[in-house]
Amino acid sequence: MKTMQRVMAPPRLLAAALLCLAAAPVAAPAAAAPPRLTALYADPGQPDLSGVWLVTGWFSFSPDKALPAFKPPYDAIYARRMKAFDAGAPIDDVTADCLPPGMPHIQVVPYPFELMQTPGRVTLLYEYAGQVRRIYLDGGEPKDADPTYYGTSVGHWEGDTLVVKTTNIRADTQLDFSGVPHSDALTITERLRRTGPDALEDQITLDDPKAYARAVHGRPRLCPARGLDHRRIRLRGEQPQQDPGEWRDGFRRAEGRRRQRRTDTVRRVRDGMIGLALAMGAAAAPPAAQAHHSFAMFDRDRPVTIAGTVREFQWTNPHVWIQLTVPGPGGADEEWGVECTSVNFMRREGWDHASLKPGDKVKLMIFPLKDGSHGGQFNKLTELNGSPAALPGYK
Repeated sequence: MKTMQRVMAPPRLLAAALLCLAAAPVAAPAAAAPPRLTALYADPGQPDLSGVWLVTGWFSFSPDKALPAFKPPYDAIYARRMKAFDAGAPIDDVTADCLPPGMPHIQVVPYPFELMQTPGRVTLLYEYAGQVRRIYLDGGEPKDADPTYYGTSVGHWEGDTLVVKTTNIRADTQLDFSGVPHSDALTITERLRRTGPDALEDQITLDDPKAYARAVHGRPRLCPARGLDHRRIRLRGEQPQQDPGEWRDGFRRAEGRRRQRRTDTVRRVRDGMIGLALAMGAAAAPPAAQAHHSFAMFDRDRPVTIAGTVREFQWTNPHVWIQLTVPGPGGADEEWGVECTSVNFMRREGWDHASLKPGDKVKLMIFPLKDGSHGGQFNKLTELNGSPAALPGYK
Protein backbone atom coordinates (compact mmCIF):
# COMPACT_ATOMS: atom_id res chain seq x y z
CA MET A 1 0.00 0.00 0.00
CA LYS A 2 2.80 2.40 0.83
CA THR A 3 4.39 1.57 -2.51
CA MET A 4 1.14 2.50 -4.35
CA GLN A 5 0.95 5.85 -2.54
CA ARG A 6 4.50 6.74 -3.57
CA VAL A 7 3.73 6.00 -7.28
CA MET A 8 0.40 7.85 -7.55
CA ALA A 9 0.41 11.64 -7.78
CA PRO A 10 -1.28 13.57 -5.01
CA PRO A 11 -4.89 14.51 -5.90
CA ARG A 12 -4.18 18.25 -5.71
CA LEU A 13 -1.32 17.99 -8.23
CA LEU A 14 -3.46 15.95 -10.63
CA ALA A 15 -6.29 18.50 -10.51
CA ALA A 16 -3.87 21.34 -11.25
CA ALA A 17 -2.49 19.49 -14.25
CA LEU A 18 -5.97 18.96 -15.67
CA LEU A 19 -6.78 22.64 -15.28
CA CYS A 20 -3.63 23.59 -17.22
CA LEU A 21 -4.55 21.26 -20.05
CA ALA A 22 -8.05 22.71 -20.24
CA ALA A 23 -6.71 26.25 -20.41
CA ALA A 24 -4.12 25.51 -23.11
CA PRO A 25 -5.06 27.06 -26.49
CA VAL A 26 -6.20 24.65 -29.16
CA ALA A 27 -4.35 25.07 -32.48
CA ALA A 28 -6.75 26.41 -35.15
CA PRO A 29 -6.83 24.64 -38.53
CA ALA A 30 -4.64 26.29 -41.14
CA ALA A 31 -6.58 28.89 -43.12
CA ALA A 32 -7.07 28.10 -46.80
CA ALA A 33 -4.78 30.10 -49.02
CA PRO A 34 -6.67 32.89 -50.81
CA PRO A 35 -7.11 32.36 -54.56
CA ARG A 36 -4.33 33.82 -56.62
CA LEU A 37 -5.42 36.95 -58.47
CA THR A 38 -4.36 37.42 -62.08
CA ALA A 39 -4.93 39.91 -64.87
CA LEU A 40 -8.06 37.94 -65.81
CA TYR A 41 -9.26 36.83 -62.36
CA ALA A 42 -9.85 39.61 -59.85
CA ASP A 43 -13.01 38.42 -58.10
CA PRO A 44 -11.84 36.01 -55.38
CA GLY A 45 -15.33 35.71 -53.96
CA GLN A 46 -16.44 33.63 -56.96
CA PRO A 47 -15.28 30.45 -58.73
CA ASP A 48 -12.56 30.99 -61.30
CA LEU A 49 -13.77 30.59 -64.90
CA SER A 50 -11.21 32.99 -66.32
CA GLY A 51 -8.84 32.25 -69.15
CA VAL A 52 -8.47 32.28 -72.91
CA TRP A 53 -10.91 29.70 -74.26
CA LEU A 54 -11.55 28.13 -77.65
CA VAL A 55 -14.72 26.38 -78.85
CA THR A 56 -14.06 22.75 -79.80
CA GLY A 57 -16.20 22.49 -82.88
CA TRP A 58 -17.24 24.29 -86.05
CA PHE A 59 -19.60 27.20 -86.67
CA SER A 60 -22.86 25.40 -85.66
CA PHE A 61 -25.04 26.05 -82.63
CA SER A 62 -26.25 22.44 -82.66
CA PRO A 63 -23.47 19.87 -83.27
CA ASP A 64 -25.93 17.46 -84.92
CA LYS A 65 -27.45 20.26 -87.05
CA ALA A 66 -30.85 19.73 -85.38
CA LEU A 67 -33.33 22.49 -86.22
CA PRO A 68 -35.78 24.26 -83.92
CA ALA A 69 -39.48 23.43 -84.22
CA PHE A 70 -40.33 26.58 -86.18
CA LYS A 71 -43.60 28.45 -85.94
CA PRO A 72 -44.93 30.35 -88.97
CA PRO A 73 -43.59 32.47 -90.58
CA TYR A 74 -40.13 31.46 -89.35
CA ASP A 75 -40.32 28.09 -91.11
CA ALA A 76 -40.76 29.91 -94.43
CA ILE A 77 -37.96 32.35 -93.59
CA TYR A 78 -35.59 29.47 -92.93
CA ALA A 79 -36.63 27.63 -96.12
CA ARG A 80 -35.97 30.76 -98.17
CA ARG A 81 -32.55 31.23 -96.58
CA MET A 82 -31.60 27.58 -97.15
CA LYS A 83 -32.50 27.81 -100.83
CA ALA A 84 -30.20 30.80 -101.16
CA PHE A 85 -27.53 29.10 -99.02
CA ASP A 86 -27.50 26.00 -101.23
CA ALA A 87 -27.10 28.23 -104.27
CA GLY A 88 -24.05 29.87 -102.68
CA ALA A 89 -25.74 33.26 -102.33
CA PRO A 90 -26.70 33.63 -98.65
CA ILE A 91 -29.21 36.26 -97.62
CA ASP A 92 -30.13 38.00 -94.36
CA ASP A 93 -26.64 37.41 -92.91
CA VAL A 94 -25.50 40.57 -91.13
CA THR A 95 -21.93 39.25 -90.87
CA ALA A 96 -21.68 39.55 -94.66
CA ASP A 97 -21.74 43.32 -94.10
CA CYS A 98 -19.06 42.95 -91.38
CA LEU A 99 -21.64 43.58 -88.65
CA PRO A 100 -21.55 41.77 -85.28
CA PRO A 101 -22.79 38.16 -85.40
CA GLY A 102 -24.96 38.53 -82.30
CA MET A 103 -26.00 35.97 -79.70
CA PRO A 104 -25.70 33.02 -79.50
CA HIS A 105 -23.73 33.06 -82.75
CA ILE A 106 -20.61 34.60 -81.19
CA GLN A 107 -20.44 31.73 -78.66
CA VAL A 108 -20.00 28.99 -81.29
CA VAL A 109 -17.31 30.32 -83.63
CA PRO A 110 -13.92 28.59 -83.25
CA TYR A 111 -11.90 31.68 -82.45
CA PRO A 112 -10.44 32.29 -78.99
CA PHE A 113 -12.07 34.60 -76.51
CA GLU A 114 -10.87 36.00 -73.22
CA LEU A 115 -13.05 35.58 -70.12
CA MET A 116 -12.22 38.18 -67.47
CA GLN A 117 -13.77 38.31 -63.99
CA THR A 118 -13.93 41.47 -61.90
CA PRO A 119 -16.22 42.29 -58.95
CA GLY A 120 -19.75 42.70 -60.25
CA ARG A 121 -18.99 41.84 -63.87
CA VAL A 122 -17.76 39.17 -66.27
CA THR A 123 -16.32 40.51 -69.53
CA LEU A 124 -15.76 38.48 -72.68
CA LEU A 125 -13.35 39.77 -75.34
CA TYR A 126 -13.71 37.94 -78.64
CA GLU A 127 -10.98 37.83 -81.24
CA TYR A 128 -13.63 37.07 -83.88
CA ALA A 129 -14.74 40.44 -85.26
CA GLY A 130 -13.09 42.19 -82.27
CA GLN A 131 -16.26 42.07 -80.13
CA VAL A 132 -16.94 42.74 -76.44
CA ARG A 133 -19.74 41.26 -74.31
CA ARG A 134 -20.51 42.19 -70.69
CA ILE A 135 -22.33 40.06 -68.12
CA TYR A 136 -23.61 42.14 -65.19
CA LEU A 137 -23.66 40.56 -61.73
CA ASP A 138 -24.40 43.60 -59.58
CA GLY A 139 -27.52 45.14 -61.10
CA GLY A 140 -25.54 47.61 -63.19
CA GLU A 141 -27.02 46.52 -66.51
CA PRO A 142 -28.53 49.21 -68.77
CA LYS A 143 -32.25 49.69 -68.24
CA ASP A 144 -34.79 50.22 -71.04
CA ALA A 145 -32.05 50.04 -73.69
CA ASP A 146 -32.72 49.50 -77.37
CA PRO A 147 -32.13 45.93 -78.64
CA THR A 148 -28.49 45.21 -79.46
CA TYR A 149 -26.55 42.42 -81.19
CA TYR A 150 -25.57 40.83 -77.87
CA GLY A 151 -28.56 41.97 -75.85
CA THR A 152 -28.46 42.57 -72.10
CA SER A 153 -26.83 39.80 -70.06
CA VAL A 154 -27.47 39.48 -66.31
CA GLY A 155 -25.82 36.73 -64.29
CA HIS A 156 -25.73 35.13 -60.85
CA TRP A 157 -23.89 32.23 -59.26
CA GLU A 158 -25.43 28.89 -58.33
CA GLY A 159 -22.60 27.08 -56.58
CA ASP A 160 -19.79 26.68 -59.12
CA THR A 161 -22.04 27.58 -62.07
CA LEU A 162 -22.48 31.03 -63.58
CA VAL A 163 -26.10 31.36 -64.76
CA VAL A 164 -26.63 34.09 -67.36
CA LYS A 165 -29.92 35.33 -68.81
CA THR A 166 -29.71 37.40 -72.00
CA THR A 167 -32.64 39.34 -73.45
CA ASN A 168 -33.20 42.39 -75.64
CA ILE A 169 -31.44 40.86 -78.68
CA ARG A 170 -31.88 42.25 -82.17
CA ALA A 171 -34.10 40.08 -84.39
CA ASP A 172 -32.00 40.41 -87.55
CA THR A 173 -29.20 38.06 -86.42
CA GLN A 174 -29.00 34.27 -86.83
CA LEU A 175 -28.16 31.44 -84.44
CA ASP A 176 -25.10 30.57 -86.55
CA PHE A 177 -23.96 30.67 -90.17
CA SER A 178 -26.67 28.18 -91.23
CA GLY A 179 -29.40 30.83 -91.37
CA VAL A 180 -31.60 29.74 -88.42
CA PRO A 181 -33.80 32.76 -87.57
CA HIS A 182 -35.19 33.99 -84.27
CA SER A 183 -37.52 36.77 -83.15
CA ASP A 184 -37.15 39.77 -80.87
CA ALA A 185 -38.63 37.65 -78.06
CA LEU A 186 -35.57 35.40 -77.84
CA THR A 187 -34.31 34.70 -74.31
CA ILE A 188 -30.97 32.91 -73.88
CA THR A 189 -30.04 31.13 -70.66
CA GLU A 190 -26.44 29.99 -70.22
CA ARG A 191 -24.91 27.83 -67.50
CA LEU A 192 -21.12 28.12 -67.51
CA ARG A 193 -18.97 25.91 -65.32
CA ARG A 194 -15.62 24.18 -65.31
CA THR A 195 -15.94 20.46 -65.93
CA GLY A 196 -12.21 19.97 -65.32
CA PRO A 197 -8.97 21.95 -65.06
CA ASP A 198 -8.85 22.33 -68.85
CA ALA A 199 -12.52 22.28 -69.79
CA LEU A 200 -15.33 24.82 -69.71
CA GLU A 201 -18.94 23.99 -70.55
CA ASP A 202 -21.55 26.47 -71.72
CA GLN A 203 -25.04 24.95 -71.59
CA ILE A 204 -27.28 27.19 -73.69
CA THR A 205 -31.07 27.15 -73.77
CA LEU A 206 -33.04 29.27 -76.24
CA ASP A 207 -36.65 30.20 -75.52
CA ASP A 208 -38.47 32.09 -78.26
CA PRO A 209 -42.28 31.91 -77.99
CA LYS A 210 -42.74 33.73 -81.31
CA ALA A 211 -40.37 31.61 -83.42
CA TYR A 212 -40.06 28.17 -81.75
CA ALA A 213 -42.65 25.69 -80.51
CA ARG A 214 -40.29 24.49 -77.77
CA ALA A 215 -36.94 25.35 -76.24
CA VAL A 216 -33.72 24.74 -78.17
CA HIS A 217 -30.61 23.42 -76.43
CA GLY A 218 -26.91 23.59 -77.24
CA ARG A 219 -23.79 22.71 -75.30
CA PRO A 220 -20.58 24.19 -76.73
CA ARG A 221 -17.50 22.75 -75.05
CA LEU A 222 -14.43 24.87 -74.67
CA CYS A 223 -10.78 24.12 -74.06
CA PRO A 224 -7.88 26.45 -73.25
CA ALA A 225 -6.38 28.12 -76.29
CA ARG A 226 -2.95 26.55 -75.91
CA GLY A 227 0.05 28.83 -76.10
CA LEU A 228 -2.03 31.98 -75.65
CA ASP A 229 -2.43 34.35 -72.77
CA HIS A 230 -4.51 37.49 -72.35
CA ARG A 231 -1.97 39.52 -74.34
CA ARG A 232 -2.73 37.55 -77.52
CA ILE A 233 -6.42 38.37 -77.94
CA ARG A 234 -6.44 41.19 -80.45
CA LEU A 235 -9.47 43.41 -80.82
CA ARG A 236 -9.98 45.79 -83.68
CA GLY A 237 -7.21 48.34 -83.67
CA GLU A 238 -4.89 45.97 -81.76
CA GLN A 239 -3.04 44.23 -84.58
CA PRO A 240 0.75 44.50 -83.96
CA GLN A 241 1.49 41.09 -85.48
CA GLN A 242 2.98 42.52 -88.68
CA ASP A 243 5.86 44.80 -89.47
CA PRO A 244 4.44 48.27 -90.22
CA GLY A 245 5.82 48.34 -93.74
CA GLU A 246 4.57 44.84 -94.46
CA TRP A 247 1.11 45.70 -93.16
CA ARG A 248 0.92 48.97 -95.11
CA ASP A 249 1.90 47.33 -98.39
CA GLY A 250 -0.69 44.62 -98.01
CA PHE A 251 -3.34 47.07 -96.88
CA ARG A 252 -2.72 49.39 -99.83
CA ARG A 253 -3.17 46.50 -102.27
CA ALA A 254 -6.39 45.35 -100.65
CA GLU A 255 -7.70 48.87 -100.08
CA GLY A 256 -7.14 49.84 -103.72
CA ARG A 257 -9.31 46.95 -104.89
CA ARG A 258 -11.82 47.64 -102.14
CA ARG A 259 -12.32 51.23 -103.25
CA GLN A 260 -12.80 50.19 -106.87
CA ARG A 261 -15.58 47.74 -106.10
CA ARG A 262 -16.97 48.88 -102.77
CA THR A 263 -20.29 50.31 -104.02
CA ASP A 264 -21.17 47.32 -106.19
CA THR A 265 -20.05 44.83 -103.55
CA VAL A 266 -22.20 46.33 -100.78
CA ARG A 267 -25.21 46.46 -103.08
CA ARG A 268 -24.80 42.84 -104.11
CA VAL A 269 -24.29 41.68 -100.54
CA ARG A 270 -27.44 43.44 -99.42
CA ASP A 271 -29.32 41.86 -102.31
CA GLY A 272 -28.04 38.41 -101.37
CA MET A 273 -25.70 38.20 -104.37
CA ILE A 274 -22.46 37.29 -102.63
CA GLY A 275 -21.81 34.36 -104.95
CA LEU A 276 -22.14 36.60 -108.01
CA ALA A 277 -19.89 39.20 -106.44
CA LEU A 278 -17.17 36.62 -105.86
CA ALA A 279 -17.51 35.32 -109.40
CA MET A 280 -17.08 38.81 -110.82
CA GLY A 281 -14.17 39.48 -108.46
CA ALA A 282 -12.37 36.31 -109.54
CA ALA A 283 -12.82 37.23 -113.20
CA ALA A 284 -11.83 40.86 -112.91
CA ALA A 285 -9.39 41.09 -110.02
CA PRO A 286 -8.30 39.24 -106.86
CA PRO A 287 -11.37 38.97 -104.62
CA ALA A 288 -9.81 40.22 -101.39
CA ALA A 289 -12.36 42.97 -100.96
CA GLN A 290 -15.49 40.87 -100.90
CA ALA A 291 -17.66 40.41 -97.85
CA HIS A 292 -15.62 37.97 -95.85
CA HIS A 293 -17.61 36.42 -93.03
CA SER A 294 -20.30 34.40 -94.81
CA PHE A 295 -19.15 30.91 -95.74
CA ALA A 296 -22.26 29.66 -97.53
CA MET A 297 -20.68 30.18 -100.94
CA PHE A 298 -18.08 27.45 -100.23
CA ASP A 299 -18.81 23.76 -100.74
CA ARG A 300 -17.40 22.32 -97.51
CA ASP A 301 -18.61 18.83 -98.39
CA ARG A 302 -16.41 18.63 -101.49
CA PRO A 303 -12.77 19.58 -100.77
CA VAL A 304 -10.54 19.66 -103.83
CA THR A 305 -6.80 20.03 -104.42
CA ILE A 306 -5.45 22.64 -106.82
CA ALA A 307 -1.85 23.08 -107.99
CA GLY A 308 -0.40 26.34 -109.19
CA THR A 309 2.11 29.13 -108.83
CA VAL A 310 1.80 31.79 -106.15
CA ARG A 311 1.28 35.17 -107.72
CA GLU A 312 0.73 37.08 -104.47
CA PHE A 313 0.52 36.20 -100.76
CA GLN A 314 -1.52 38.90 -99.02
CA TRP A 315 -0.73 38.82 -95.29
CA THR A 316 -3.49 41.21 -94.21
CA ASN A 317 -6.51 41.33 -91.93
CA PRO A 318 -9.34 40.52 -91.76
CA HIS A 319 -8.37 37.62 -94.07
CA VAL A 320 -5.13 36.39 -95.57
CA TRP A 321 -5.36 35.67 -99.32
CA ILE A 322 -3.38 33.42 -101.66
CA GLN A 323 -3.51 34.51 -105.31
CA LEU A 324 -2.56 31.71 -107.71
CA THR A 325 -1.99 31.06 -111.36
CA VAL A 326 -3.43 27.61 -112.09
CA PRO A 327 -3.11 25.72 -115.42
CA GLY A 328 -6.58 25.40 -116.91
CA PRO A 329 -8.05 22.33 -118.60
CA GLY A 330 -7.55 23.90 -122.05
CA GLY A 331 -3.95 24.86 -121.39
CA ALA A 332 -4.68 28.52 -120.63
CA ASP A 333 -3.71 29.88 -117.21
CA GLU A 334 -6.49 30.67 -114.73
CA GLU A 335 -6.30 33.19 -111.91
CA TRP A 336 -7.53 31.79 -108.59
CA GLY A 337 -8.18 33.58 -105.29
CA VAL A 338 -8.09 31.45 -102.11
CA GLU A 339 -9.44 32.99 -98.90
CA CYS A 340 -7.68 32.07 -95.64
CA THR A 341 -8.57 33.10 -92.11
CA SER A 342 -7.17 36.02 -90.08
CA VAL A 343 -3.51 36.83 -89.46
CA ASN A 344 -3.84 35.86 -85.78
CA PHE A 345 -5.41 32.51 -86.60
CA MET A 346 -2.82 31.74 -89.29
CA ARG A 347 0.04 32.58 -86.93
CA ARG A 348 -1.25 30.09 -84.39
CA GLU A 349 -1.22 27.43 -87.11
CA GLY A 350 2.45 28.09 -87.88
CA TRP A 351 2.21 30.63 -90.71
CA ASP A 352 3.94 34.00 -91.06
CA HIS A 353 4.24 36.67 -93.75
CA ALA A 354 7.15 34.80 -95.40
CA SER A 355 5.50 31.35 -95.57
CA LEU A 356 4.79 31.86 -99.28
CA LYS A 357 6.35 34.13 -101.88
CA PRO A 358 5.63 34.86 -105.56
CA GLY A 359 6.85 32.03 -107.76
CA ASP A 360 6.38 29.25 -105.20
CA LYS A 361 4.87 26.06 -106.60
CA VAL A 362 2.11 24.87 -104.29
CA LYS A 363 -0.66 22.34 -103.87
CA LEU A 364 -3.57 23.51 -101.76
CA MET A 365 -6.63 21.71 -100.47
CA ILE A 366 -9.58 24.09 -100.61
CA PHE A 367 -13.35 24.17 -100.28
CA PRO A 368 -14.37 25.42 -103.74
CA LEU A 369 -16.94 28.05 -104.57
CA LYS A 370 -20.32 26.46 -105.21
CA ASP A 371 -20.87 28.43 -108.40
CA GLY A 372 -17.73 27.00 -110.02
CA SER A 373 -15.78 30.27 -110.04
CA HIS A 374 -12.01 30.21 -109.64
CA GLY A 375 -11.79 30.53 -105.88
CA GLY A 376 -12.33 28.80 -102.58
CA GLN A 377 -11.75 28.68 -98.85
CA PHE A 378 -8.30 27.49 -97.77
CA ASN A 379 -8.10 24.20 -95.89
CA LYS A 380 -4.37 23.29 -95.91
CA LEU A 381 -1.11 23.48 -97.81
CA THR A 382 -0.03 19.96 -98.85
CA GLU A 383 3.02 20.63 -101.05
CA LEU A 384 5.50 23.48 -101.40
CA ASN A 385 8.06 23.55 -104.23
CA GLY A 386 7.92 19.77 -104.64
CA SER A 387 8.22 18.92 -100.93
CA PRO A 388 5.40 17.73 -98.64
CA ALA A 389 4.00 20.43 -96.41
CA ALA A 390 1.45 20.46 -93.61
CA LEU A 391 0.41 24.01 -92.83
CA PRO A 392 -3.29 24.03 -91.93
CA GLY A 393 -5.91 26.75 -92.12
CA TYR A 394 -9.67 26.26 -91.78
CA LYS A 395 -10.60 22.88 -90.32
